Amino acid sequence: MEDFSNLTLAEIVNKNFLAATVFEKYNLDFCCRGNRQLKEVCMTNNLPLETIIEELKIIGQSNNSDLAYEQLSFTQLADYIVLTHHEYIKNAMPVLYRYLLKVATKHAAIFPELKKIFQIFVAIKKEMEIHLHQEETVLFPGIKKLEASPPGEKNNAVADDSFLETPIHLLEEEHNHAENFFEEIKELTNNYSPLSTACTMHKLCFSMLQSFEKDLEQHTHLENNILFPKALKLLGLSHSG
Repeated sequence: MEDFSNLTLAEIVNKNFLAATVFEKYNLDFCCRGNRQLKEVCMTNNLPLETIIEELKIIGQSNNSDLAYEQLSFTQLADYIVLTHHEYIKNAMPVLYRYLLKVATKHAAIFPELKKIFQIFVAIKKEMEIHLHQEETVLFPGIKKLEASPPGEKNNAVADDSFLETPIHLLEEEHNHAENFFEEIKELTNNYSPLSTACTMHKLCFSMLQSFEKDLEQHTHLENNILFPKALKLLGLSHSG
């Protein structure tokens, strides 16, 4: 088990960006004063070292799932996506927004690409907020109701087939749009590779953006390749992809 107490705040965050949420909770500056050891910071600020270490261990635990996604019902899969990927996005976006705004404001003179990266992320954030709302309030509840209806009554559960086809098509277009945004970000960040002269928060932003993209890829895969085809199949419709 890693000895967090002897690592600096910057080292801990660089190993796992989620550690930033723990340090923020205790008002610890891991950016400009990130070169201090955790045990030193806790002693200076009279903070509970063991408690903070336990919290760091918890966020460091793997969240990989061995679920057989294709065997889940629509309802089970939709709930999994909301609880896992939607919650991740909702928690990560405001943090990334704050961090990107901070580095863009402070370091754009040296790294002018930071302003463009921030602008792209603002567009991603705006679109994802609408996207999640549409899924959680319209599409998912409607399909759950459809899935729960008796087999002979499924065609009566919705007005017409466009109930599924239209929103699914729009959501897939939004997935493509988000992917294009991240292609721009990868080009601007040299595939999430900050220069050695970048500050800790600058590096953290790149790491968080990379993790955000990876989560979005899995999220998109579950919807485009499993959940949406499963939903359309309820009405005997094929999925064009």
